Amino acid sequence: MDILTNRFVIAILVPFLLFLAGGVGKKLVRGGKDWQRKDWYLGVDASLAALSATLINFFELTRLKKLVPADASRYDRQQIASLVFIAISFFLFLNVLAVHQNWETQDTNPRAQKIWLIGVSNFIGLGLMFVFLYIIKGVE
Repeated sequence: MDILTNRFVIAILVPFLLFLAGGVGKKLVRGGKDWQRKDWYLGVDASLAALSATLINFFELTRLKKLVPADASRYDRQQIASLVFIAISFFLFLNVLAVHQNWETQDTNPRAQKIWLIGVSNFIGLGLMFVFLYIIKGVE
């Protein structure tokens, strides 16, 4: 049972399972029997999810700082970390968008398309989710 509360498991397994659910969801919404590469182009979604989770976390810390003024310095450090991560996430989100703009319509090189859209783009998006859960939000 300890494995289900392990912070590594929570920070890595949960976003990964939700990521897989996103791919299955795209296929189900699209319809059809066959899987398509584009069902797994989830880097934009994952990057945006990490960015929005961090923004929500920032506003929650602001609320907590008002409720528990004794812990204000702790919340200040967490807010600074959140703001830095928001800036990094936004920059990487824009890069993922640029990768999708360059590669999503280029069906002439499916191998490179897989590398950039399923590999690099998804790695960035999932990486942002992992970092948010493990470092920024933390799991206690």
